[in-house]
Amino acid sequence: MTETEQILPRRLVMIKYVDNCMFCKDPRGEVYAFTACYSENLGFITCNTCRDKGEQALNDWSDIITNGKVGYLKDKKIKIIRSGGDIEAGWEIDSPVTSNDGYGGILIHCYNNEQQLGRWCNIDDIIKLNPLEENK
Repeated sequence: MTETEQILPRRLVMIKYVDNCMFCKDPRGEVYAFTACYSENLGFITCNTCRDKGEQALNDWSDIITNGKVGYLKDKKIKIIRSGGDIEAGWEIDSPVTSNDGYGGILIHCYNNEQQLGRWCNIDDIIKLNPLEENK
């Protein structure tokens, strides 16, 4: 699965427990859930036929999106772009949970402890402002 084909985890609440799957068009039988984030109750829902796809999606999500792309910034102070366009330091990535921005970008939640503020930030913007070379 490539990054452009990445299926993001969904909330694992109020889901149909039979004939339900994020990976195929005609699911049959009981449902299996692969939890990506316990605190947010997010994960992947599969039918029996697509269990391998669900497990792979969980691994890809972890390796490519969260740990892979911005994992080097875990537990570090980072810079983000504020809504007004200002670049601000003192933020941290506070959750591995990602979301689509509706325009093809992926967002991750960041938090500034001093200001007690949280916001969703574009992963590509975070990487540009906090390159790997500076964070080794």
